[in-house]
Amino acid sequence: MDENEANDENEKTETEECPHSDAIQELLGRTGYKLEVFPSSRVYGGPPPDFTGDEPKEECQVFIGRLPPEMKEDEIIPVFEKIGKIYVMRLIMERLPSTNSRGYAFLCYLTPEHAATAITELNGHEIRAGVNIAVSKSEGNKRLYMGNIHKEKTQEELLNELQILFTGVKSVFVQQDLNEPSHNRGQR
Repeated sequence: MDENEANDENEKTETEECPHSDAIQELLGRTGYKLEVFPSSRVYGGPPPDFTGDEPKEECQVFIGRLPPEMKEDEIIPVFEKIGKIYVMRLIMERLPSTNSRGYAFLCYLTPEHAATAITELNGHEIRAGVNIAVSKSEGNKRLYMGNIHKEKTQEELLNELQILFTGVKSVFVQQDLNEPSHNRGQR
């Protein structure tokens, strides 16, 4: 055995080390989807193997909460694929070295109708004995946090400047300095 073969044998993917690995491998074989494992998430699909067209819109995405931390794709996907074709699911993970999730995921269907049906039919669904999941519309977090803003910059001035630079800016919140109420908490 040469050095490269020895290194290949010692390298295992998280999927192989996962206690659900056989069931996950079976799921991937059945669906043809791929699974990518990152430090902060596990991404199933995106796009499906036979998919052609544009990426689904935001209204196709649902939030799945109250998942048991050790639950993986092999238990989640079969429940949600009964509703409709899945584009992608992101299972949000705890920090390494943990292999547990944070108990929530984001799943995107190909159509908004499937997302709406999943919310109606699967919110409160018993995914395991005594474990009911929460399924709701995914609300995109469209907030940008900025620092080092000059202390004398007003909320209105900042909003006007950002609207010139970027399309779609609707509002700005500037944290007030408690010691100088006419100033923000930025830098001088």
